[in-house]
Amino acid sequence: MGRFTLALTILLLTMVPAWADSGRGLVAYQRGDFAAALHSWRQSADKGDPQALLGLGVLYYNGQGVGADYLAALEWFTRAAEQGVADAQYNLGVMYANGLGAARDEAKARQWIMRAAAQGHPEADIWLGGPAALVPGNGAGTPQMRRRYEAGLAAFKANDYAGALVPWKQLAVLGMARAQNSLGVMYDQGLGVSDDQVRAAALFRDAAVQGFGGAQVNLGVMFLRGRGVPLDHRKAIEWLTRAAEQGFVRAQYQVGLLHASGLAIEHDFAEAAKWYRKAAEQGHVQAQYNLAVLLDNGQGVRKNQRLAADWYRKAALAQVGDAQYNIGAMLLEGEGVKKDPAGAHAWFSLASYLGNATVRIRAAAAREQVEKELSQNDLTRARVLAYRWYGVGKGKVSGKISQALVLSMQAALAVEGFDPGPLDGKIGPLTRAAIEAFMTGGGR
Repeated sequence: MGRFTLALTILLLTMVPAWADSGRGLVAYQRGDFAAALHSWRQSADKGDPQALLGLGVLYYNGQGVGADYLAALEWFTRAAEQGVADAQYNLGVMYANGLGAARDEAKARQWIMRAAAQGHPEADIWLGGPAALVPGNGAGTPQMRRRYEAGLAAFKANDYAGALVPWKQLAVLGMARAQNSLGVMYDQGLGVSDDQVRAAALFRDAAVQGFGGAQVNLGVMFLRGRGVPLDHRKAIEWLTRAAEQGFVRAQYQVGLLHASGLAIEHDFAEAAKWYRKAAEQGHVQAQYNLAVLLDNGQGVRKNQRLAADWYRKAALAQVGDAQYNIGAMLLEGEGVKKDPAGAHAWFSLASYLGNATVRIRAAAAREQVEKELSQNDLTRARVLAYRWYGVGKGKVSGKISQALVLSMQAALAVEGFDPGPLDGKIGPLTRAAIEAFMTGGGR
């Protein structure tokens, strides 16, 4: 039997009260007035109303209007279950399955859930066939479970968090790892629920132990940051490595970073380079830059400036300012690449806009120094290249930067005798034609 997480409020919302007093309690509960619901259901419970008994169980389990009390919740659910309330029978089974309010008892859990299933309880039906059908590692679940999960995902993407919460809570109870992970994200970020990192970490763990890589990443990050769990770098690297081995790029980068930083373990640049490479090959731009640094300096790998330049260039095209400065420096000195002062100027120009404060200062100084040595033709080429290389990653940074690059390029083209149109920092047909003519040698 799989491990489960309770989601009892979902079941309450589907019950049909048998008595008028019980109905008033449900109305109060639905508007969030738990004290009124408690008062109404206690009155109805005294009269033997089974739906009120169920409602009281939910309140005591969730700590709504009263202090959370699993023993009391178990008692109320038992009284309702013995009167044939399917929701109560199912809840009771789940509590026994998890050892909540009583010692864990799989036989009793199955007994009560089977009684709920005999009445057509949908979650009980799925539970009885569900866990055995779960696909190890991916948390996919049965076709019926997958359809319900996708319905929740559609609601989530539409910012209908309440609509996502209902099916995902139910599926998390059934042990669906994907739903447990998604529900954990909602609790971690406070989406549709009050943020609760402790509950988020528990949900991530439930999914992670099933081999669900996304949850392993999330749980590792929780340990890394001490969110919902004690700060523990060793556990962080354990869970992140499990996810990294499944190909999760975020985990691969984090594992590389932990090995390089010496957190939790001794510095191991060879191991860092291995994981950076895996993440870099999947397009992680910071991993591309970090791998280039190791190759450039021969840390953990054989020094190889040609490969370093290749990785710097990939990260630079993704607008990583540090990478832009470094590839510029390599082009200026001809280290690992053919010497190209104009190309260096182009990268320094971009780094002067896109790097951190230190990089911007150094890049601007390097650009001004190189500019003194460039011919007008090379300066124009540098400004065209800067615009083109910036365009590869356009949309990631400010439009003001694009306008500044275009304006300097237009001015350089005009000096070279090409007609870029108005010097307005905008790319129009004349500017495009001037760029093409210059780069194909159509001008002087």
